[in-house]
Amino acid sequence: PDELAAALAGYAPAATAVFTFDGDSLDCSAELLAALPPTAGVRRFERAGSHTAPVSLRLAVSDINPQLAALLGGGSRTVSIGDAEAAEQLAEALAEWLWPAGVARPAGATMLPPAVGAAEGSSEP
Repeated sequence: PDELAAALAGYAPAATAVFTFDGDSLDCSAELLAALPPTAGVRRFERAGSHTAPVSLRLAVSDINPQLAALLGGGSRTVSIGDAEAAEQLAEALAEWLWPAGVARPAGATMLPPAVGAAEGSSEP
């Protein structure tokens, strides 16, 4: 589309990462790849999942609805939405792409914070 070409006018990075998901019916990466300048240095990452695969939320039931939390007996119950594993895999692939060449990543380093409420011993519903 013309809007994409206009948005990319003057875009001249040394490297560009494009992430695609095999079940993403909203994906327009083919159009993006066609519109990028030849100097963009594109690296394409193909992942499993849908358009929302990289989204993962863990919410306290009391933050969603205090009355619902009371009906469920209070406490620190959480509700998980999305695919935490897909989000973690995407974060790791992005970190791999961003990490400077020739510099080792620290052992055990992760790009995601600890699960919300993990330190408080929250339980899954």
